[in-house]
Amino acid sequence: MLPPLQNSKRGDLYLSSPNIRILRISPAPSDTDKTDLLDCDIQVVSLNNLPEYETLSYVWGSEADRVPILVSGHRIEIPRSLSGALRQLQLPDRDRLLWVDQICIDQQNLEEKADQVRLMSVIYTKCSRCIAWLGEVRDEVLDDADAAVQLLQYMAAASRAQDPNAEPLPPTLAHGFGAAIEALKSICPGRNAWWMRIWTVQEAALPEYVTLRWGRFEMPWSTLQQARAAWVSRFPQPLGDMLAQHPAGYRILADFTAHVTWVNLARLRYDDLFEMIHRYRFRMATDTRDKIYGLLGLCQGGRLPVTEICDYSIPTHQVFSTLAQELILDQKGLRPLTVSPRQQKNESTPEIATWALDLAFSTPKYAPDVYYLMYSYDAYNADEGLGPIDLKAIESEIGQQSLTLTGVHIDNIVRAQDGFLTADVADSAQVPATEALLHDWYAAAVGCPFSDHDLDGSVSKDIYTESTYTRAEAFARFALGDVVRDTNQQPVRQAQDNDAQDVWKIMRGKASDVDFDTRKTIYGMMANQTMFVTETGLMGQGHKETEVGDQVWIFRGGNVPFVVRPQKAEGVARYTFVGQCYVQGIMRGETASKNGLVQKTISLY
Repeated sequence: MLPPLQNSKRGDLYLSSPNIRILRISPAPSDTDKTDLLDCDIQVVSLNNLPEYETLSYVWGSEADRVPILVSGHRIEIPRSLSGALRQLQLPDRDRLLWVDQICIDQQNLEEKADQVRLMSVIYTKCSRCIAWLGEVRDEVLDDADAAVQLLQYMAAASRAQDPNAEPLPPTLAHGFGAAIEALKSICPGRNAWWMRIWTVQEAALPEYVTLRWGRFEMPWSTLQQARAAWVSRFPQPLGDMLAQHPAGYRILADFTAHVTWVNLARLRYDDLFEMIHRYRFRMATDTRDKIYGLLGLCQGGRLPVTEICDYSIPTHQVFSTLAQELILDQKGLRPLTVSPRQQKNESTPEIATWALDLAFSTPKYAPDVYYLMYSYDAYNADEGLGPIDLKAIESEIGQQSLTLTGVHIDNIVRAQDGFLTADVADSAQVPATEALLHDWYAAAVGCPFSDHDLDGSVSKDIYTESTYTRAEAFARFALGDVVRDTNQQPVRQAQDNDAQDVWKIMRGKASDVDFDTRKTIYGMMANQTMFVTETGLMGQGHKETEVGDQVWIFRGGNVPFVVRPQKAEGVARYTFVGQCYVQGIMRGETASKNGLVQKTISLY
């Protein structure tokens, strides 16, 4: 606990809404002895009457490596990384006012911490500027850091130029491009933690003005935006010529500009709430609860009323189950359950419900593409005819381990076939390896090996369950998820007969004749998924952990079916949640709207 904040009732430092603390950093003329303790002051100000101040976005750094500073006459210790930032930000001739979370919030006071976290949207929105601190320039790239900055400035200038190719490459880059790339690499996401922390998303997204600070170098965020535009749409030929000589630079610049893009998406509020949580879930947090608390500044108030309290006294598993329940209420449906990857037992949040949105890890080692599943959801309407979801039942269970849903039991799984396991579901180079498994899936789903002697691909003439087409034809549609997707994997229309023919081409070894987007669609269906067959012969695909004995259900409010696993419990319908699934022939209300189906209410745990 910081000594100046030790007495919470001390008049000059006591926080009551809507007050915050501001750090005042004393000036440092050029002749200042840098070995002296950094001298700061802290004061309480009202959000209704704020002075002009800046905010600092940074990575906390190691708790083991701490150095002393003076705050309001008290000697305290802060991480060396933060001390270095404050030293660099001292002005030569006047005080600097900064809001710095580690100093301005009593981190040991959970009630105050929750209060201040709820105010962070206002704190970062009202600041005159946010300084994103990437740390000191590392010694090994100290001589080339200026060239790295010039590279980004050159790309920004090229994007603004009428003719990007006419923008001259700075002489420094013409002779030291490789060194500039290596220096830039030191502040790329793989080397610099600022890009990988959850809090830095909203810290860079909320303020109108953001400046990137790297040691003594400073760049406005607009420069990064323009450099990104040059990479994506206004690529200058001189840059291409340099990269031809230094091909490693392609990956470095691609990685850097991709993360700039993701921050820009947050600045533009491009994602809806559900997508935003998943886009940034790969980022890290010291306290796992911050994986959601750290994004709430970008969320419209009132949408997640319980989660927004930011109560650090609530166990993590309860925070995540509450989040999933409130997302269901917000979406008025079960979309929030569709891309919840179940963690490995040794990685999952202790005591968490199987249906809850576990943000502890970004993804398990083998997980389907989140966006592939997310984009699929609106292409189907499996629950048509069942009636609306009972939102009051969901609301009554907020914070509990149970999730009570009403729907129809479709069938039981009697056969399961492994899919293609890959730790990188975005790796399109693995598409051919995925396609090699199509024959195994075909044999399991259709009941006989695939034969390329039959021109229409239908060795089996058996009619698929309650349909007008054969099991072989059903498989071709199943392999595509019965939709055609665009380059971004967004479903654009329902699959037709000619699309099914593309599946047969692939299975006959003629994949080169098929559009690559179609091949990627099949890859998305098979990568880290399990194919299954039900008692009545339905063919489906679901979570990797799907196994024989699991059940397929369609619940009210669910555009897609779900796989659940009965638990051994006497007198109570208790189920484990396995995940969403695709089942050929029931995705568009064909089954749920049938007369005579009995709806039941069950509880997931």
